Amino acid sequence: MYKVELSQSEKWQLAYIVDVPPDLVIPPDVETALFRIAQEALSNARKHAQTDHIRLSLAFQEHQIILEVQDWGRGFRMEQLGDERDRLGLIGMQERTALLNGTFEIESAPNAGVRIRVAIPLDITTRISPTNGDRA
Repeated sequence: MYKVELSQSEKWQLAYIVDVPPDLVIPPDVETALFRIAQEALSNARKHAQTDHIRLSLAFQEHQIILEVQDWGRGFRMEQLGDERDRLGLIGMQERTALLNGTFEIESAPNAGVRIRVAIPLDITTRISPTNGDRA
């Protein structure tokens, strides 16, 4: 798995937390977007954070799927980012989130790490019935 290989190669202590009902069906477009956002966030941490601890979590709360990626590395001030090339990864994450009517938040400060939070609304009628496997 990507997260395991990356954490081993970077020598990160990786906390991976999933709090999603087993019968929840995440639409393929949402699943792909969440994977790409997590991939970019982890790539940014690898390139810039200089951290040894990463937390990746996925949860379902209040009809939303929520992805959080947090590191405890160098951090930064948003206003100190250079030109657009320095922000392409962040812009891509924001755009993927916006296409799914989600919200994208980033918190960071020097020497305090980075926390990225993505919340994408899900229609709970796409849940699978645990009794017969049919859509509820």
